[in-house]
Amino acid sequence: MNSNQPVAETTASVTERPYPSSRSAWFLVGMLMVLYVFSFMDRSLLGLLVGPIKETMNISDFQVSLLMGFSFALFYSILGLPIGRMADSRDRKWLIAAGLLVWTVMTALCGTVRSYWQFFVYRMGVGIGEATLSPCAYSMITDSFPKKHLGKAISAYSMGIFFGVAASGLGGAFVLDMVRDVGTLELPLLGVVHPWQLLFLTVGLLGLIPLVIFVLAVREPARRDATMTTDAEGQSKVAQTPL
Repeated sequence: MNSNQPVAETTASVTERPYPSSRSAWFLVGMLMVLYVFSFMDRSLLGLLVGPIKETMNISDFQVSLLMGFSFALFYSILGLPIGRMADSRDRKWLIAAGLLVWTVMTALCGTVRSYWQFFVYRMGVGIGEATLSPCAYSMITDSFPKKHLGKAISAYSMGIFFGVAASGLGGAFVLDMVRDVGTLELPLLGVVHPWQLLFLTVGLLGLIPLVIFVLAVREPARRDATMTTDAEGQSKVAQTPL
């Protein structure tokens, strides 16, 4: 018999696993909410910068609307499905970490653009990275709380939307005022960088801070109510969801 051939499936041993401690579970929710705040900051930041972007890049309102909506939503919406499928069987912590790295780097790269289509591609990259967060976050939260506490936990995570929009408006405006005082700079490798580009660079690079904390401090919760496959050697793993 092929040793890699699954020979059994069971769910009993998974449902009996204990939930994480309350402290660990709420720490996870807090970290995920912080990441949600950063994701909404990055996606909402463009709304502050329509005027200077149009002036610098000489683009139309329609082109700006594509940057704000279509370029981001195109992959953010579509990739939620395959990423959700991956979250059912892969390590969700590292999926989130990879997505966070992508969206923070892409946000920072928006501060280096020299053409409209370059900007468009980087905004698509932000959407691709951020598509990893919620499918994995909902899955991790569900495995960390009994059903009677699940509503509170998901509500706390969802507060990141409103904190993120507020942080983008208030914090983004504060940083923009500071970089306006600095004015246009000429940086090594990047060349001429305008104040609105410095804002993208600043916010993008700040996203690396929660990334490091998340990777170092958060543990992947044990899966519950998942189907496990066991091969001939007795090794178990989460079964891949049928397409």
